[in-house]
Amino acid sequence: MKRRNKAIFILLIILALLFGSITYIITSPKKWSNEIVNYINNSLIRDSSWNLSLGNIDGSLFTDFELRDIYLRNKDGTMSLFTESVKLNIDFSSIFTGSWGLSNLTLNNILISIDSNNEKEFKDIKLIERLAKRELKSKKISINNSSLILKSNNSENIYKFEADGRLISQNNVLSFEIINFFVKDYFTDNIINIDRGKVRLSSDDISLRNIKGKLNQYTISLNGVRNFNINENSNFWIQIDDFKINNFISKRIMSDSLVFVDINLDIIKDQYKINGSINDKSTNRKMVLFNSKIINELNGVNFENILFEIENSKIQGNAFLFLNKKFNSKLNLENFDLNLFQLSSQDSKIDGILDLNIVFNDFYQVKNVESKISIQNNRFGSNDFFSVFGKIYYEKSKILLKDSFVFNLGQGSFSLVGDYNIGKEHLNLEMKLNNPELESFSHLFNISFLPKSKINGTIYLSGLIDNPSLRGNLNFNNIKSNNYSLDNLSSTFSFNSVNNSKDGSLFLNGKNIEFEDINYDNLEMNFYFLEDTIYIAKANLSKDNENTIFSGEIINFENINIDQFRSNINGEKIHIVEPLKISYYNNKFQLEPSKFIINNGNIEVSANFNFNKIFKGNLNVKNFEINVINSFLKDKIPLSGILNGTLLGNTIDNKINIEGKIDISNGKYENFLFEDLFTDFSLDDDEFYLEKFKIYSNKELKLDIFGYYNMINSNKNSEIDFSAYFNKFDLSSLSNFLPEWWNINGDITGSSVLSGKLNASNLKFSLDVKNPTFSILEAEAININGTYNNKRLFFENFVGYTKTGEYYAEGYIPIDLDIKSEKNTTLVLDDPIDLKIHGNSNSFELVTPYFPDVDSLIGNIDFELILDGTFTNLNRNGFIDINEGKLYYSHLDLPISGINGYALLKDNMFIIDNFTATSVIPEDTNWGKDLRYNISKVSGGRLFKNKKINEIKNNLSLTGTMDMTYFFKPNLAFILNGKDIYVRSLLGEIEATGDVNIAITGKDTINISGDIVPYEAVLRMEFYDENISNPSISNNTPTINYKLNIPINDKLYIQNSQIDAEVSGNMSIFKNGEESYRYAGELDVVDGKFYYYSDVFNVQDGNLIFDPTQLNPKLNINASTNISGEQILVNLSGYLDDPVLILEHSDNFFSQEDLLQLLTLQKTFNGSADELGKQSAFIFGKFLENEIEKNFSRSNPIFNEFDIEGSSAIIDPSNNSEVALKLGTRVTSNLSLSYKRSFSLLKNNELGVEYRLNRNVSLVASYDEDGQVRLKYRRKYKF
Repeated sequence: MKRRNKAIFILLIILALLFGSITYIITSPKKWSNEIVNYINNSLIRDSSWNLSLGNIDGSLFTDFELRDIYLRNKDGTMSLFTESVKLNIDFSSIFTGSWGLSNLTLNNILISIDSNNEKEFKDIKLIERLAKRELKSKKISINNSSLILKSNNSENIYKFEADGRLISQNNVLSFEIINFFVKDYFTDNIINIDRGKVRLSSDDISLRNIKGKLNQYTISLNGVRNFNINENSNFWIQIDDFKINNFISKRIMSDSLVFVDINLDIIKDQYKINGSINDKSTNRKMVLFNSKIINELNGVNFENILFEIENSKIQGNAFLFLNKKFNSKLNLENFDLNLFQLSSQDSKIDGILDLNIVFNDFYQVKNVESKISIQNNRFGSNDFFSVFGKIYYEKSKILLKDSFVFNLGQGSFSLVGDYNIGKEHLNLEMKLNNPELESFSHLFNISFLPKSKINGTIYLSGLIDNPSLRGNLNFNNIKSNNYSLDNLSSTFSFNSVNNSKDGSLFLNGKNIEFEDINYDNLEMNFYFLEDTIYIAKANLSKDNENTIFSGEIINFENINIDQFRSNINGEKIHIVEPLKISYYNNKFQLEPSKFIINNGNIEVSANFNFNKIFKGNLNVKNFEINVINSFLKDKIPLSGILNGTLLGNTIDNKINIEGKIDISNGKYENFLFEDLFTDFSLDDDEFYLEKFKIYSNKELKLDIFGYYNMINSNKNSEIDFSAYFNKFDLSSLSNFLPEWWNINGDITGSSVLSGKLNASNLKFSLDVKNPTFSILEAEAININGTYNNKRLFFENFVGYTKTGEYYAEGYIPIDLDIKSEKNTTLVLDDPIDLKIHGNSNSFELVTPYFPDVDSLIGNIDFELILDGTFTNLNRNGFIDINEGKLYYSHLDLPISGINGYALLKDNMFIIDNFTATSVIPEDTNWGKDLRYNISKVSGGRLFKNKKINEIKNNLSLTGTMDMTYFFKPNLAFILNGKDIYVRSLLGEIEATGDVNIAITGKDTINISGDIVPYEAVLRMEFYDENISNPSISNNTPTINYKLNIPINDKLYIQNSQIDAEVSGNMSIFKNGEESYRYAGELDVVDGKFYYYSDVFNVQDGNLIFDPTQLNPKLNINASTNISGEQILVNLSGYLDDPVLILEHSDNFFSQEDLLQLLTLQKTFNGSADELGKQSAFIFGKFLENEIEKNFSRSNPIFNEFDIEGSSAIIDPSNNSEVALKLGTRVTSNLSLSYKRSFSLLKNNELGVEYRLNRNVSLVASYDEDGQVRLKYRRKYKF
């Protein structure tokens, strides 16, 4: 028991001593300060070449204690840290677990100094590792009012910084979690505020993770690792956000949102690789790319592969910064666009070189600069060409252009030489211009108002930059603008000061000046500047014997005094009686009373006004010729006469008052002549009174208008009340106020009253119009009464009279005729319409003028049209009834008569039940009808059918419908049928009888197709080569396509200068849109003749083939001719306008040469002179014979054969040829009759009959005066 008690006692004593010792150590740390410093120096940082000293320790380890005057430095002195005080609080919970823990750590007034000149590599920081191993941590760290000094040679940069955060140790790494970090650079005034992130520090590297904050106003993000071992790779990624691109690049590539900048930095050993981009924040599009490689070398820093890419523009090159403070760079520009940087208004692809050499002083301030520039764009030879070359120097605060710095613009150039003292802000500059185009400056600097001109001359600038003196001379050639032009303008100028005293002079001389319609040959103007006054010593514009002269002064740009003004330009004499004075003060212009003499008239004027109102004004005009105004206007006004009048105006309490009287005598408006026009009017604030507006012509009152208009600031509720009286007033005088296509004319008599408001007008009218015209329509008279209100125009009584009919209308249409309307269109599309139009006339005169191919449609015509619904959904009803109508078509020789029919329009469907007409051969058309009729009667109708033309009626009919729901694009469905119709074109090129069956269908594309079956037809058109083109078709009108088939069973005759034949076969006619007609098909030649120069060939057989691409058929015809008793066989092939002939003799007796002589001369001749004369007589006689035969046979419808034999004997009496005349006619398609009259006593007259058994064999019989009958057959054959 005693032992136990003794042991407990001893233990209590030991514990008491231990507790007392610990309590003493904890409560009195000051006593242990030396031991703590020695421990840190000898244990924690002994291998890191660092040394710590401590001034004092206050406080207790149980509470906050403070370390004062802490000084930490490395042994070489390159880095040191001093802090005035450190307050900390120990976290005993961490201490008891074996780690170093602090609850709070506050450092005040830290001063860190780093000397970069002696900076050495960090191979190892053992202190960090030891602190991390001991799991040093602090729940809160604050650094207040601290500074960092970076020393480099003789310069120092000072940074202020503060920080808040906490410290964590883990895995041998110290991590500082940032809550707030603030840094300010006093040299550049840049500020960094970081609000989050983590800095990790180990013995090997320092890393930055998710650093977020602000660099000035920009948001920044930072991540990266910096190894203390230079052989290891280091990398940083930096992003700068909320960057305004227009501050640094241009508006051209600026988006609506901001941009962000990405920068990647790779570091290994002494090399730095930088690459990055500027990106559109809204789309992430890379707008600018940049990269470079920076290498630390023995003699300096090398910048390799510098590259900036902006869209397609590139800047690339190399640079070097030497240790002796010299910087040299050479950059190449490729496809560089000045417009990206707002230096040009147009795209410019510039290539060139920029050499930049800079010398810095010891503080890296610029000492000297030499820059060489040589660039140009890719528009050489045009007015947009641009190039720059030269050198720029900087030394001793001066920018120097020692040699000419040249700018080439277009075909010209200008150069600069001089200097600018930056410190004194003093400028000496000489600018020489050598034919640059003034327009090039507008392209380069986006100045739109500059005219076209070439400039030569010199400009000198000297003095302070904000107020230099200016002198020089400039010559402008071929000045051209939209409103004026000059051949030449030379100027000489000298100003002692541009901004202050403005003393100087300006002399101008110009040649051939054109301004609008005013022309001058010479211009001479002298200006003198003295302080605030510009003296116009001389101003003279002259042309031949005409000139304009004035002089005066401009004072402070507030007063203009014109002492004299005299002009006799364009034949008008103008001068001022007293000086003209205009002043500008307190935002008001004051025009003193002035008097202008213009020819025999005068104008007196005075006014006080600004740009918005007239405060007081007076205008008095006497004997003024209105045509004087037109002599100075390009667009003439259609009014002339002698003007007298007064105009008084003033503004009181912001209320304007105007009174005016105007009298125009011996006037003319458009084509309307009048003797007098009187008008009195006044404006009292918002109330306008037209007291009188009268026009007299031929001593009669033609127009009288008076009324009232309450403007109320011209809003829609303004009231109006006007009355008008018309007496034979010429409507053509209103043509300028109406659409040109209206072409309105006539004399109007009546009255109208306009009342209501601008947006709700009421109109009553009662008018009579004599000889009115509208568009291309004409009438004799129109009587119309009606009203307009509530956006409806009512026709209470509308009667129109023409030469052939009367027309009536009643009802209303929705239309907006209000003076001020909310709608953009005149027609009110969604309001109801109710209009009925009725007409009875002897012609369709309201429609046919709009169809140029129709001359007229006459007859007894009655129609009615009823419109209801709305304009957007219009419903049409009505009818048209035509009796005994005649249609005169411009392309037809005879009208289509007997038109009868009734058509109904019901709910937009136009229905033609049956329109009929008659188209037959009139009795007076064929002068041989009696002969044909007699032959038909004798033959019992077998040879000529005895058609009773008078019995043929209504052989042409039209039926079908037309859907007019869409009025301008109706849907057609018509059938046109005809039986035994007769057609003859105006010039007789086509004449035919036959049947037609044609369908007309379609809407946007109208198709006309069907069959035309001719009984008999004659085509008298010439064939020629015409290539088919395809012109563009208007989208405003429907496309019309034709497809017509024409089957031909003989009796189709082709007669022209090349062929006279009967054909059969099949043809088709095509036409698409506005292209030409095309023909296709093959026609067999039944019988006929072919003309080749003076020769006539009888066709035996053959064909014509029509190609749809050209109107020149291809032929293959076998024909023969009999010359001097010899039969010559001919084959013609090729195209009709240039056939190929192959000649053969029926017995193969003659050579080709003999055949050609026979064909050409009709017989063989020897070469004697006598024979040549006979030959000439024979050729002329044969030519005359052929022409008489061809023209006679075509000029009558009876005889299709007319032959003269022996014609040469008439010209040559020695010729023994017998003269005879043969007439023939084809009675039917198989039977022909002929009669031969011989003028020889030896030959008898003959009557012949030929009957064609088939296409190749005919039976021929002849009977002469002696009663001799001859019978033979004729056979066609090929060789």
